[in-house]
Order: sequence, then structure tokens, then C-alpha cells
Amino acid sequence: MELDGGPMEDGPCNQGEVASLTEGSRFPTGGWVRTRSFAKLACMQSLHRSLLLLFLLSAFSGSALAASSPTTEAPSPVPVGELVERLEKAHIQGQRDVALAHRTADAMSEIVGVGISPAFGLAAFGLWDWYQGRGGAWYTHPAFTFPMLALLLLIVLKDVFGAPLGPAKQVADSGEVLANKVSGALGLVATVAYCADVMGEPTGQIIAMASDAVLPTAHAAQAQAATAGGGFWAGLGSIVAGIIGGACYAVVWLTGQAFTIMIFLNPFSFLDPFLKAAKTTFLLTIVALCSWLPVLGIIIAGLYILFAWLVAGYCLRLMGWGTVLSWDVLFKRGKGRLDDPKGILAFADTGMEGPPIRTLGRLTPADEGQLVFRYRPWFLLPTREHRFAVGEAYIIEGIIFPTIDRQQDGGGEELFSLPPRYRGKESELIEPLFLSGQGQTRLLGGLRGFWGWVKSLFSRKNKEEAPGPTAA
Repeated sequence: MELDGGPMEDGPCNQGEVASLTEGSRFPTGGWVRTRSFAKLACMQSLHRSLLLLFLLSAFSGSALAASSPTTEAPSPVPVGELVERLEKAHIQGQRDVALAHRTADAMSEIVGVGISPAFGLAAFGLWDWYQGRGGAWYTHPAFTFPMLALLLLIVLKDVFGAPLGPAKQVADSGEVLANKVSGALGLVATVAYCADVMGEPTGQIIAMASDAVLPTAHAAQAQAATAGGGFWAGLGSIVAGIIGGACYAVVWLTGQAFTIMIFLNPFSFLDPFLKAAKTTFLLTIVALCSWLPVLGIIIAGLYILFAWLVAGYCLRLMGWGTVLSWDVLFKRGKGRLDDPKGILAFADTGMEGPPIRTLGRLTPADEGQLVFRYRPWFLLPTREHRFAVGEAYIIEGIIFPTIDRQQDGGGEELFSLPPRYRGKESELIEPLFLSGQGQTRLLGGLRGFWGWVKSLFSRKNKEEAPGPTAA
């Protein structure tokens, strides 16, 4: 750098004393200064050399490290034979999965079909298995399936031609309700055997895979070998599949029984064939979907089984109520004992707070004006007691069975329903149950009034002549 024509030495580059001034700048003394773009060009060149040396060292060390490390080999191509073997294994596994889906759909269709209608389900599935050459089971033998077909034919004839029979149809409906108990028990045995046979092996495989996550590798290998050879795990799978299938069948059967009992209590007999047709249509739809569209059939059947589990408690109570009604209509109508030490048999109704609706129990007097209702939840649990004040209540004479109601015409809240064994003994129950009196339903009163009017039309008694008008 030169100042006023005279040279001036730059200071050391590490002292930072030189500023970069533009050409034509002037000191306060009046001299002109000629500058360069960078006053520390020598320092910048030294820094560039250091960076270049560092880069070369890094590149050299990276190359040496890469040369010393083992190289990754490219994957070798799979031989054609091994590839074909893998494809064949995948194809076989796919066929097994499809077969498992069909077997699951068949098991669920039998659970739902036989559970909803035991007579129809046992006859249909038994004949189908026998036709397909799977006639080894007892429920596929013609000696069993043909009596089921005969029972089914009687039920159809009763529903189609039973409307004009009037009260006789109630007797036939009661017989159907009781017959469904026998066919339902046979259906339970058949369903458990079928599920254990069809779903035993895949259930055992599932249990073995579950054990693989808990047991050591050696035990898991033994479990898989036992399952493949039909050993312990396959037998355990058959037991578990039979238990699960039987439980699902039981809840579905309860819903079918509830539907049958509602048809039995239907006062309009001409609607029974249509209700039975709707029930049969739903059953056939489930079976057809499980046969042709297994995935959709499994979903719908699974949803119905879930629904059956949710309403199992109510259906069980309704089944008990219908069973007692059917038994009394056939064998004990009007033969109830009022001096039974256990109490008066009754079913809780909508107006009774505490026990669930249709709960079966016994009514016994307690203090003056109070009754105790004793019952067992689920028919098996310990006995419970419900004490309540009777208040104003009446025993109502019904067409099939009497009830206890808050109003004398039967239009109020129903506290209890009594079985038909107490029909005709309503007046004798007023005092022991602290009731206010006796009444009858409007329907029964209307029918009796209509029948009395018809009898009066055909009466043979001579009517007294009305007195003529008196003479004025």
C-alpha cells in the first residue's frame, strides 16, 4: 500500500489492522490511497492450502477404509426348481385357507340353522350330508332324519291349516314348543359333534401357535409336530371347538325358542304361516350365503350369534315362561294348588320393579298387605327375594292365563302373569295375595258379550209378550 506516493508496509496478517478502502478514499491529512480488494491475500491463500490438504487426507482415508472393509455381494439368482417349489407351497397354503373358510362357514351355518329351527335343521343337514356321502354320523342316518321330516311336516300342516281350529291350535302350538325342547337337545349333541370333527384340527393349530408365543422353541416345535400328526393338540382343539360350538348353538337356540313362543302367544292365528315363512327365509338365506359366499356368510352368521349372546338372558326367561305355559295348557290347565307351601307360581311382568321381566318365581304372603317374590336368576344362581306392597291390584281373568294388574279391566300395569294352572281359580287367589278384587280383559269381555248375544238369538225360551198400550 502506498500513501501520497510513499510506500507503507502492511502489518502482520494476524493483527487485523488493515481495512479495505475503496479507490479514491482520502485520509484526513489530504492524501489519496490506492487499495487492493483484499489486504490479507497472503493469509487467504494459506487457509486455502490447509483446507485442500484436509480434504485430500479425508478422501484418502475414506478410500483406504472402503478398500479394507468387506464388500457386499449381490444376491444370487434363485434357481428355477426352488422358485417352483415355493409357488407350489404358496398354492397349497392358499387352498388350505380356502378350505378352512368353507369349513368355518359350514359350521356356522349349522349352528345358526339347527339353532333357529331344530327339526328343520336336523332334517335338512342330515339329508344333505347323507346325499354327499358323509353319512357316518348318527344324525345323517335315514332312521333319524325321516322322523324329523315327519315332525316338520306336522308343524307345517298345523301352521297352514290350523287357523280355523281355534283353541285346538293352541294345544298344537304347545306341543310344538315342547317338541322343540327334545329336538333342541338332539341338535346340541349333533352340533357339538360336528364342530369337534370339522373345526378340531384348525382350532388345535391356533392353540399350538398361541403356545409358540409362550413356550420355548423346543416345546413349540413339539406342539406343531403333535398338531400335524393329530396328537394331543388336535384332540384338545376338538374339545375346545365342540365347547365353543355348543355354547353358540345354545344362545341361537334360545332366540329360536323365543320366536316360537311369540308365535304361540300370537292372538291372530292367520299370521302364523307368514311369521314361520319369514323365519324359514332368514334361515335359508344364512345357509345359502355360507355355501356360496363364505366370507359374507361368516360375517352375517357371526353378527347373529353376537346378537344372540346379548339377548340370551331375556330369551332364557321367555323360554321358561313359554315352557310352563305350554305344559299347563296340555296337562295342568286349572289344576294349580293354592296350598302349595312353596307359594304361587308367577312370572314378573312389566309393572314389577326389581326382578327382570318374565322372571320365574314364587309369591308368598309376608306382613299384612305385602308379598315376597322369590326367584333364581338364570334358574341356577342363589335365591333372591323381592318384598313389595301390593296396594290396589286386581286379578284379571285372561283367555289363556290370568294376570295381576293395577286396573280392574286389565288396562293398567301388569305386575305378574300366572300360568294356566290357576285359570278358573281367580276368585280364590284374592285373599291370599291381598288383592282388591277380580276383573277380566276387555277382549275376553267382548268375546263373552258376543257369545251371549249369539246364544240369545237361538234361544228356545218363550219370551214374554210385551204389554200392549192401555186404553185411554
